[in-house]
Amino acid sequence: MTTINLSWPANPASEGVLNYRLHQSINGGAFVLLTTVTSPSFEIGNPSPGVYQWKVSAVNFVGEGPLSAVASGP
Repeated sequence: MTTINLSWPANPASEGVLNYRLHQSINGGAFVLLTTVTSPSFEIGNPSPGVYQWKVSAVNFVGEGPLSAVASGP
């Protein structure tokens, strides 16, 4: 089984992050919301073949922050 492990630096506690939103693009398609998680990591088990790209944003009581730079994977 193939696994893709994604992780990113956690925002400082002073920013009051409630969760992170992970957006995904497959084979150059549009970015769509993949999942919302409370920790700064996510594991994708047994992905379909293709070229994947991800962006992450942090959410606090004010709203969603800007999307990160793109990360790419197999």
